[in-house]
Amino acid sequence: GKTKKKRQNKMNYHHTLPVQASLDTIQAMMRQDRLAYQTANYFESSSYQEVDNNCREKMSRWCYQIVDFCKFDRETVSIAMSYLDRYL
Repeated sequence: GKTKKKRQNKMNYHHTLPVQASLDTIQAMMRQDRLAYQTANYFESSSYQEVDNNCREKMSRWCYQIVDFCKFDRETVSIAMSYLDRYL
């Protein structure tokens, strides 16, 4: 009776606590991504004329060749290009 119900309530509490903490963490990360990682379009910026569409395409192609040669996960290139886009 009471002991079983008390145990169920305790289990439900402990189960929802990590879920809520995870949701809070994800929301904080999304907020940080939205606010902190905004960048200008470097193809239109006059200060970054060295990197144009053609240059970026060559870098991307070269990265995929290296990843394929080394048998790494191709997602690595996507992540690297995302960093390039964010910080260049």
